[in-house]
Amino acid sequence: MPASNHVSTAKLLLAFLLINVLLNTEVSSLCQCIGYEPLIINLQDSQFIASGSHSDPDLQSWCSKSNMTGWHGNYVGFCDEPIYGFWIEVDFLENHMLAGIVTWGRAKTGSYWNQFDQYVTSFHLEFLVDKSTEWTNVTENGTTVMFTANTNRHDAILNAFSEMLLARKVRLYPFTCYGRATLRWEFIGCNRFSYPLVKQSFAPPGLALCGLDPRKCFRWSRIPIRMQWSGFRTRKNETRLSLHGRSITCDRRHVTVGMEKNCTQCAANEVRYDLCPIEGTSEDGQCQVLCRMRESQVGQPINLMLMVNGNENTELCAIYSDASLTIGTPGRTLINDWPSFFEQIRDIY
Repeated sequence: MPASNHVSTAKLLLAFLLINVLLNTEVSSLCQCIGYEPLIINLQDSQFIASGSHSDPDLQSWCSKSNMTGWHGNYVGFCDEPIYGFWIEVDFLENHMLAGIVTWGRAKTGSYWNQFDQYVTSFHLEFLVDKSTEWTNVTENGTTVMFTANTNRHDAILNAFSEMLLARKVRLYPFTCYGRATLRWEFIGCNRFSYPLVKQSFAPPGLALCGLDPRKCFRWSRIPIRMQWSGFRTRKNETRLSLHGRSITCDRRHVTVGMEKNCTQCAANEVRYDLCPIEGTSEDGQCQVLCRMRESQVGQPINLMLMVNGNENTELCAIYSDASLTIGTPGRTLINDWPSFFEQIRDIY
């Protein structure tokens, strides 16, 4: 039989298999953040502490919420010199996925508000994961990130993280300021994820696949591990999936990922899939899969199907993607209308 016939037969078998899985698998969505919320505004006063604060009761650590006056770090030096040793800390009481931080200067309140033109111009962050005692700097490429903050007291400045930050506690260290080190802040947290769903009766599936709890893994049980994502979106023209687990043989015989072709009014048995190339195992042991999008699929909801074959030792613990939709381009952005901004990102779709 000619080689082309072998390829055609293989594609037909794959299409049939994926269609069969689609018909027998509950539909869910990829582990992406699809809604955000402000985290600080609703916290209790006891969830804020600081290295020190001004004696004014309206300038304490819990006054750092966006609708209050601000936290005054009680720094009495010159703002054109680096500030060391001052910090403000928030405790969310449990781990949260953080997408970015917004900062303001001192609010225009009180009888003498016009005399206090105060704000932080740069800072860095440390975070602590629940049940850990080790503080970690927010870094990029191994270097501590120095965030550029405000240039006046009233504009909201968003610093979006290049990757989601999982943290229970965060400390902000002012580095430079104007007037005095006075700050209001808000963290933007993910409040709604979409999860891939597995046919096998494991629950909850989302935790393991988001990488939030590596103790929960899907184990081989005489049938392939099969998943479907519905409504997966990316702004890129390609996306890489990284499969983390145990005893995963990273080749096309054992790992199959299909991406649904565009078909607006297709019957279930007419759905067709494009194969995503299996790139092999990375240095850290993750199986790499590359899916290329057609131009018409970029930014639009598409369906993905994954099947992993293995033996009794095979486990699939997490799936990472470089295609998560974010609240904006990583880095500093001026938010002109804070309420409107939050309405736009409350549900990303």
